[in-house]
Amino acid sequence: GYFLNGRRLDLDVVAQELERRSSPTPMDYNFTIAPAKGTPVEHVVAVMDIALRLNINGILAAEE
Repeated sequence: GYFLNGRRLDLDVVAQELERRSSPTPMDYNFTIAPAKGTPVEHVVAVMDIALRLNINGILAAEE
């Protein structure tokens, strides 16, 4: 599953939420992608793809 602001959501709902939050000026919206340790790379890529499609800034947090 995916979490957005502490809420567990399906990927399609994450996409809808990001689209809603980024309107009307996508480049002014930033969010941090902070995958839990062991998160499959394809899950991170899926969220990055959503950001790219919506033309918003998704910033990947470095794992400590």
